[in-house]
Amino acid sequence: MPSSAFTPPTPEHMEADQKPEGDLPEALRDLHDAVLMSVEIALSTRVCEFHFRGAPFTVDGRPFVIRFNGVRSVVVPVNHPWGPSDSVLEVQLVDSNGYVFVMQSGDEISVLSTEEPARFVGNA
Repeated sequence: MPSSAFTPPTPEHMEADQKPEGDLPEALRDLHDAVLMSVEIALSTRVCEFHFRGAPFTVDGRPFVIRFNGVRSVVVPVNHPWGPSDSVLEVQLVDSNGYVFVMQSGDEISVLSTEEPARFVGNA
Protein backbone atom coordinates (compact mmCIF):
# COMPACT_ATOMS: atom_id res chain seq x y z
CA MET A 1 0.00 0.00 0.00
CA PRO A 2 1.43 3.45 -0.88
CA SER A 3 2.57 5.56 2.05
CA SER A 4 0.03 8.28 1.12
CA ALA A 5 -2.91 5.90 1.66
CA PHE A 6 -5.13 6.73 4.62
CA THR A 7 -5.68 3.93 7.09
CA PRO A 8 -8.42 4.51 9.67
CA PRO A 9 -6.66 4.59 13.03
CA THR A 10 -7.21 1.99 15.70
CA PRO A 11 -8.31 3.21 19.15
CA GLU A 12 -4.74 2.73 20.41
CA HIS A 13 -3.41 4.85 17.53
CA MET A 14 -6.02 7.56 18.12
CA GLU A 15 -5.11 8.08 21.73
CA ALA A 16 -1.53 8.82 20.70
CA ASP A 17 -2.39 11.04 17.72
CA GLN A 18 -5.71 12.60 18.78
CA LYS A 19 -5.68 16.37 18.97
CA PRO A 20 -7.87 18.37 21.40
CA GLU A 21 -11.11 19.86 20.05
CA GLY A 22 -9.45 23.29 20.07
CA ASP A 23 -7.29 22.10 17.15
CA LEU A 24 -10.33 20.98 15.12
CA PRO A 25 -11.52 23.19 12.27
CA GLU A 26 -14.47 25.36 13.35
CA ALA A 27 -16.80 23.36 11.08
CA LEU A 28 -16.18 20.20 13.12
CA ARG A 29 -16.70 21.62 16.62
CA ASP A 30 -19.79 21.18 18.81
CA LEU A 31 -21.17 18.17 16.94
CA HIS A 32 -21.92 15.98 19.97
CA ASP A 33 -25.45 14.53 19.58
CA ALA A 34 -25.82 15.81 15.99
CA VAL A 35 -27.71 13.23 13.93
CA LEU A 36 -25.99 12.14 10.71
CA MET A 37 -28.72 11.82 8.09
CA SER A 38 -26.61 10.96 5.04
CA VAL A 39 -23.16 11.02 3.45
CA GLU A 40 -22.86 12.02 -0.22
CA ILE A 41 -19.73 11.68 -2.33
CA ALA A 42 -19.19 13.22 -5.76
CA LEU A 43 -16.28 11.22 -7.11
CA SER A 44 -15.59 13.41 -10.14
CA THR A 45 -15.16 16.56 -8.02
CA ARG A 46 -13.80 14.84 -4.86
CA VAL A 47 -16.45 16.51 -2.70
CA CYS A 48 -18.03 14.77 0.28
CA GLU A 49 -20.99 16.16 2.21
CA PHE A 50 -22.21 15.03 5.61
CA HIS A 51 -25.87 16.01 6.16
CA PHE A 52 -26.89 16.54 9.79
CA ARG A 53 -29.76 17.72 11.95
CA GLY A 54 -29.66 18.75 15.59
CA ALA A 55 -26.65 19.73 17.69
CA PRO A 56 -26.13 22.25 20.46
CA PHE A 57 -25.53 25.22 18.14
CA THR A 58 -28.67 24.76 15.96
CA VAL A 59 -31.22 26.46 18.18
CA ASP A 60 -33.92 26.43 15.52
CA GLY A 61 -33.27 22.80 14.58
CA ARG A 62 -32.43 23.53 10.95
CA PRO A 63 -30.36 20.91 9.13
CA PHE A 64 -26.74 21.63 8.25
CA VAL A 65 -24.05 20.27 5.97
CA ILE A 66 -20.33 19.77 6.50
CA ARG A 67 -18.53 19.79 3.16
CA PHE A 68 -15.08 18.35 2.51
CA ASN A 69 -13.31 19.39 -0.71
CA GLY A 70 -10.30 17.56 -2.11
CA VAL A 71 -11.38 14.26 -0.59
CA ARG A 72 -8.86 11.45 -0.87
CA SER A 73 -10.60 8.82 1.24
CA VAL A 74 -13.91 8.21 3.02
CA VAL A 75 -14.60 5.11 5.11
CA VAL A 76 -18.15 4.67 6.45
CA PRO A 77 -18.61 1.49 8.48
CA VAL A 78 -22.11 0.61 9.67
CA ASN A 79 -21.40 -2.15 12.18
CA HIS A 80 -22.97 -0.59 15.32
CA PRO A 81 -20.63 -2.33 17.81
CA TRP A 82 -22.21 -0.39 20.71
CA GLY A 83 -25.79 -0.62 19.40
CA PRO A 84 -27.75 1.41 16.85
CA SER A 85 -27.32 5.20 16.80
CA ASP A 86 -27.00 7.88 14.12
CA SER A 87 -25.62 10.50 16.54
CA VAL A 88 -22.08 11.85 16.80
CA LEU A 89 -20.17 11.20 20.00
CA GLU A 90 -17.10 13.23 19.06
CA VAL A 91 -14.89 14.27 16.16
CA GLN A 92 -11.15 13.70 16.24
CA LEU A 93 -8.34 15.18 14.18
CA VAL A 94 -5.84 12.54 13.12
CA ASP A 95 -2.70 13.66 11.34
CA SER A 96 -3.03 17.00 9.54
CA ASN A 97 -5.98 16.35 7.21
CA GLY A 98 -7.60 13.22 8.62
CA TYR A 99 -10.82 13.40 10.59
CA VAL A 100 -12.70 10.68 12.46
CA PHE A 101 -16.36 11.00 13.41
CA VAL A 102 -16.84 8.66 16.36
CA MET A 103 -20.50 7.75 16.35
CA GLN A 104 -22.51 6.82 19.44
CA SER A 105 -22.95 3.43 17.75
CA GLY A 106 -19.19 2.85 18.08
CA ASP A 107 -18.60 3.19 14.34
CA GLU A 108 -15.72 5.46 13.29
CA ILE A 109 -16.25 7.34 10.03
CA SER A 110 -12.91 8.47 8.56
CA VAL A 111 -12.31 11.28 6.06
CA LEU A 112 -9.03 12.35 4.49
CA SER A 113 -9.25 15.71 2.74
CA THR A 114 -6.72 18.15 1.30
CA GLU A 115 -8.78 21.16 2.43
CA GLU A 116 -10.33 22.23 5.72
CA PRO A 117 -14.06 21.40 5.88
CA ALA A 118 -16.81 24.05 5.85
CA ARG A 119 -20.22 24.08 7.55
CA PHE A 120 -23.40 25.38 5.91
CA VAL A 121 -26.74 25.83 7.68
CA GLY A 122 -29.67 24.51 5.69
CA ASN A 123 -29.39 22.17 2.73
CA ALA A 124 -26.31 23.69 1.09
